[in-house]
Amino acid sequence: MKVLIIGGTGFISGEIARLATEAGHEVVLYNRGEASPDSPYRALRGDRNDLVAHADALRAERADIVVHAIAGTEQHAHDAVTAFRGTGARLLVLGSMDVYDAFQAANRGREVADHPLDEASALTPIRYYYRDLMPGDAKRADYDKNLMTDVLLAAHARGEIRASVFRCPMVYGPRDKQFAGRHGYVLRRLADGHKRLVMGLQDQGRLWTFGYVTNIAAAIVHAFDQPVVDGRIYNIAERTWRTKRRWAELYAQAAGVELEYQLLPDELVEQDAEARNAPPMHLIIDSSRYAADTGFTDPIPLASCIQRTLDWAMAHPDVLGPLPDYAAEDRLVAAYADAMARLAPAPTTIS
Repeated sequence: MKVLIIGGTGFISGEIARLATEAGHEVVLYNRGEASPDSPYRALRGDRNDLVAHADALRAERADIVVHAIAGTEQHAHDAVTAFRGTGARLLVLGSMDVYDAFQAANRGREVADHPLDEASALTPIRYYYRDLMPGDAKRADYDKNLMTDVLLAAHARGEIRASVFRCPMVYGPRDKQFAGRHGYVLRRLADGHKRLVMGLQDQGRLWTFGYVTNIAAAIVHAFDQPVVDGRIYNIAERTWRTKRRWAELYAQAAGVELEYQLLPDELVEQDAEARNAPPMHLIIDSSRYAADTGFTDPIPLASCIQRTLDWAMAHPDVLGPLPDYAAEDRLVAAYADAMARLAPAPTTIS
């Protein structure tokens, strides 16, 4: 098949391009990057905001599959419909699990849902849902993947395009630009040779839904010859969930390190007042529909995902976030231990 990827050099889309090429597909990229002399891909130069201006060139590619990896707004969806209307190409669009009401409510300190969430779970009623959370971020001003999805699937229903949306979880793995906010809390310490891990009592049990980058990309490539997905929405993620502490233990085991856990009340560990007062923040997603419909299973087992991520992180410690103040952590642990000792009741004696 001929595959046109809008993006194609990013964290997830780069893996999609690589796996698609390895599977024997012809891959063409559309992005604004500079061509690398050793790039295996032919590329069209343009911005995601200028799809309509480049529509003739895009349509001339006669792609069987179009993967839109960087659509985030209602306008991006309208532009994709305009650019590929009537071509017969199947449009696979990367979405996000931040569309669910449970996710956006948790960001605002509320608990509104039972878990796990599936594709029919309540979506956030908030439009442009990062405007109030990131008021100065121009890139997020029009971001709304619910509106994006509505436009795409409405056009699919009208027969203008063939579209599917794949909602991605917290994606981890080599080249992750968000390592610090994913698993950086433990990888940073392992890279520094620091074996003490300070965690909040509540925070250690946080449950989020993750997906390893190559498995997420493989799920998209698997859809290339699965027309059953047309017009549908799928959650793409690992089928099991683990606590924040469990993730730490898996990385420590892979590194051959035995961590010393120091558990403190979250009020002491969290520096932000709103975070200290937040309810438990869980995001547990049911991704079984895609497997049931297409037979997809993750090609990379968890142990390999952990090891590959750890190895890359050890070679790139600059992506793991700022160096923690370990001395301050030690003082906090000592102060808490001292306070608990002073609060302990005196032993009962009999005279």
